Amino acid sequence: MSNTLPGNYTISLLDEESAKRNADEIAKLADSIPLVTYSTVDVLASNQGGRRFIDKWLFSHWIKHNDTPVGMIIGYYRKADGGPNYPSDSVYISELAIAKTHQQRGLAKALITTFLVNARKHQRIRSLKGQLRFTVQTNSAVWNQHVQKLYESFGFQKRRIKKYDNRTDWIMEASDDQLII
Repeated sequence: MSNTLPGNYTISLLDEESAKRNADEIAKLADSIPLVTYSTVDVLASNQGGRRFIDKWLFSHWIKHNDTPVGMIIGYYRKADGGPNYPSDSVYISELAIAKTHQQRGLAKALITTFLVNARKHQRIRSLKGQLRFTVQTNSAVWNQHVQKLYESFGFQKRRIKKYDNRTDWIMEASDDQLII
């Protein structure tokens, strides 16, 4: 399934085969996210640090302009980890990136909308009716407020802080009934 947007942009499911064929380009997009290092190995990974990326190829999407990848959203079904940051199962947005030359055109909003609408249709998700949660982790710095506001426009709320050596992130959540699509 694909969704055509004005200006020769097309959003489609990023399946594993497409990810393998375009891993370098997708990694380059993801690597444009500040303070994130991404490689082709990361693009194709099905787990990391003991965490499985469940149904990653059923949730992830990319956007192409004239057949060139210019944006992507990587997501998966994330199981609760027993800790304070991810206490319940959720549909997790892992990465969202738009090439700098294609920003400010509503493409990130279109990708998030497509991701959320399609995630709701997934069999595993439909079984969670009333308990469905969506989560995203994004940098809490002032320079990233535009991204925080983008997620807030979909109904995500800042819930918890996660600290790293080089940055601090917000963990933002929305229940299915809080989403604004």
